[in-house]
Amino acid sequence: MCNALRELFAEEIEEGRQRGKAEGKIDKIGFSLYNTDQLQYLLDNEVVFDVLQFPYNLFDRQFDTYLLYLKQCGVEIHTRSVFLQGLFFKNVRKLTDKLLPMKKYLEKLHEYCGISGISMEQLALNYVVSHPNIDGVLIGVDNCQQLQANVDALQNGLRQEDIDFISSINVSEKELLNPVNWK
Repeated sequence: MCNALRELFAEEIEEGRQRGKAEGKIDKIGFSLYNTDQLQYLLDNEVVFDVLQFPYNLFDRQFDTYLLYLKQCGVEIHTRSVFLQGLFFKNVRKLTDKLLPMKKYLEKLHEYCGISGISMEQLALNYVVSHPNIDGVLIGVDNCQQLQANVDALQNGLRQEDIDFISSINVSEKELLNPVNWK
């Protein structure tokens, strides 16, 4: 019964999407995803979409294996959580018990930034912005100074050694890459 309802619902959505596009009321259809299982569901069920938004950052690169394929399919890709909800800026000595497993990765990240003379904003933003298959990066700021720091961080780009360092980080506590699991 549940699968039949899903199929009917999917058919109605697709018909509505096509009608909306034909009438010029809908330009693009997209989804905001949290994990690759959701993307795989869309692909397995041949759901048609134009835009995707999902988390992508120094620690969370779960969508990497899909990026080229999605671009080849003409999908517009936007990312969010470039600073992992501010986790990259947290004082590692003040992490909650739930986030303590992330301490070793954050220490490594902070140490690299210190030694390399690169700011966390520069490393995190440029890594995502420079990805050839990502079309847009959504960031949040609390004030004008944060916005200016982010704009300034984009002026310098990354070096190959920065990219190599980021590639060497492999967070094994995948559940902690989703902020909903931090409480």
